[in-house]
Amino acid sequence: MNDLRPADDSRNDASDGVRVRRVDDRWREAVVRRLLAGRPQFDATVAQVLQEHESGLLPLNGLLVAERSTAPPGSSAGWLGVAVYTLGRDGSANLWPPVAESLAVRGRLLAAAIAAARSEGAGYVQLLAAPEGDDDPLFARHLFAYTDLQFLTLDASGLAMAATRLRSQFSKDLPSLHARLFREEDREEWVRLLARSFDGSRDCPEICTLRTTEQALLSIELTGHTSTSGWRAYGRAPGDSVEEAVGLAMATHHQAVDVRELAYIGVRPSARRQGIARAMLLDVFTACLRDGCGALVVSVDCGNTPAVSLYRSLGFEFVERQRVWLDVDLRSGRRPL
Repeated sequence: MNDLRPADDSRNDASDGVRVRRVDDRWREAVVRRLLAGRPQFDATVAQVLQEHESGLLPLNGLLVAERSTAPPGSSAGWLGVAVYTLGRDGSANLWPPVAESLAVRGRLLAAAIAAARSEGAGYVQLLAAPEGDDDPLFARHLFAYTDLQFLTLDASGLAMAATRLRSQFSKDLPSLHARLFREEDREEWVRLLARSFDGSRDCPEICTLRTTEQALLSIELTGHTSTSGWRAYGRAPGDSVEEAVGLAMATHHQAVDVRELAYIGVRPSARRQGIARAMLLDVFTACLRDGCGALVVSVDCGNTPAVSLYRSLGFEFVERQRVWLDVDLRSGRRPL
């Protein structure tokens, strides 16, 4: 058995007689089932998560369980809790909030998951959870930076009205843009465009300086656990490259509930206040309606008041707030771009 109890566990509140260990792929379904049962807010089914793991969209690299030290290793009956993390490219790891009845056990699982991810080369660990919850003190102990996101939604009929409103109210001010779909061979250009859109932005300033732009790109890529088919870079001319683009919109699809999420939209500083964001939003709305999407969800930094006001003016309704926690291992040598 691979006991992942950290060396400094004497500072942990966990009771004696509890061990945290990694389990192999035979226990993947049992771990996922326990995880989703303990976190009903996740919009996924066990079958969907397992399918996305097999397809490579959601690689479940780390499966950890907490159990009594006297529990037999061949059964899940003695499990006290579970944790899962996903490793991405360029030294990133996305951690699902641990599930256990005991706060102390959740702390053991969280510490072990961070240590395990770091041992596999992760330069930073990201975790998404409800803000101001019971686990906030726990997350604050192990993860030192966070930002709050607000999620808003609009159903298909609302999207149609919002698109009409944009066309009628801003018809003279909406620039003509040409979209270029994401291609893996253009990834470096996308990273540079994303970095430029961060400059002076109100989106997640607390954590944008703590991770590289490539890591930010990976974080968005994991949103919804889907492909990059909804990512578009926008230029003023049909032949504009990603390097010449004035903005980008990155939408992902949550297949389990037929909802599209606009995970990020940004404009390079030199093109701001020219109607670019509204024009990109209109294109996103049009694509959702064309594809028969049931609803669109947008995530925006709670401190980005202008963006929140724009979405609310278009009919978006508040759904929830989520807190993004980040742990960065500065010893890894990785620095923001």
